[in-house]
Amino acid sequence: YYAFLNSALIILREGLEAALILAAIIAMLRVMGAQSAVRYIHLGWLLALFAGVLTWLAAQTVLTFSGQQRESMEGFISIFAAVALFYVGYWLHTRSEAKRWQSFIQDKVQTVLSSKSILGLVGISFFAVYREAFEVVLFYQALWLQNENSHNAILGGFGAGVIALLIATFAIFKLGLRMPLKYFLGATGTLLYIMAFIFAGTGVNQLQAAGWIPATPLNFPPAVPLLGIYPTMETLAAQGVLLCTFIATSLWMTL
Repeated sequence: YYAFLNSALIILREGLEAALILAAIIAMLRVMGAQSAVRYIHLGWLLALFAGVLTWLAAQTVLTFSGQQRESMEGFISIFAAVALFYVGYWLHTRSEAKRWQSFIQDKVQTVLSSKSILGLVGISFFAVYREAFEVVLFYQALWLQNENSHNAILGGFGAGVIALLIATFAIFKLGLRMPLKYFLGATGTLLYIMAFIFAGTGVNQLQAAGWIPATPLNFPPAVPLLGIYPTMETLAAQGVLLCTFIATSLWMTL
């Protein structure tokens, strides 16, 4: 159930982020009277999906022919995933206010329209979606390696997430972005922080098993693999750094 739920949430969360950005860009173009430019936005996200598939194939090739131990690869992927998750969570929280979100989208679109660059429009759409596609590849790779006995659950979760994403995306474009962005972005950012916390602990634990990081055992807390918590000083230190950073950034955004 853990693997299924995580798999479904990864594709749903990342896909919704991309859908919201694209919907906001398209809405902005229509308001600005640039309806003819919308087709370049669609071209950009289609190219991004194709690039995402190539990225997945490349990741599989690298992992297949790498000489490093499986534990090392799992650990490094998990640590990288944790950093990426934390960054994206912070990015979403800084744009949780509707005015900031609209300002972000408008600045991007107006810059391109002022230069009348078709490639720029394609580029905005491409990078908005490819960033999510790259994260999907990264997170699924980490999930796949960490759950060797639950691959069917991961595939099932992916399928369920895709179906939910298609329904949600249709609703987003149909409703014209009338959903409360503040709550969606805030909740999504919080979920990313939680997953970053889990991946950080799991990644350090795997690097300890591979011999990259020393392990200093502690009597407390008990191991909770579901949350990436392990009773070693190093794993708890990594998660503590993330937790302190989260608190610091949250306080900074309230000032």
